[in-house]
Amino acid sequence: RVWRATFASCCSASRASVDAFAAGLAAGRVDAAAVNRNGEALERLARDCGLPLLTPELERTVALARRAGAGAKVSGAGGGDCAVALTDDPEVAARLAAAWRAAGVRTIDLRLEARGVSVGQA
Repeated sequence: RVWRATFASCCSASRASVDAFAAGLAAGRVDAAAVNRNGEALERLARDCGLPLLTPELERTVALARRAGAGAKVSGAGGGDCAVALTDDPEVAARLAAAWRAAGVRTIDLRLEARGVSVGQA
């Protein structure tokens, strides 16, 4: 029962975060706080249910991104898949790239554009 309540709470928090993020995109901006809230909901779920969603490396990667000012969260099935960081601020993106580079984090630089997603060099 505790697990069900924790999962339901995570789903509710995640839905609210996704709705806020979508509203931000509709207004032409990336809502980093909404991404962080979604990530924090997943982190609580992992901690409270003993799920192996976060490795120490992922925790560090997400923390670096958040400190740089980006919205960041883990992504994937858990156990060390990947982290996602989003920003629409070029200065935040530059700080994030430098922090991750200094920490040895491998990146894929994606940009969302009106015509779709493009992949660049990080």
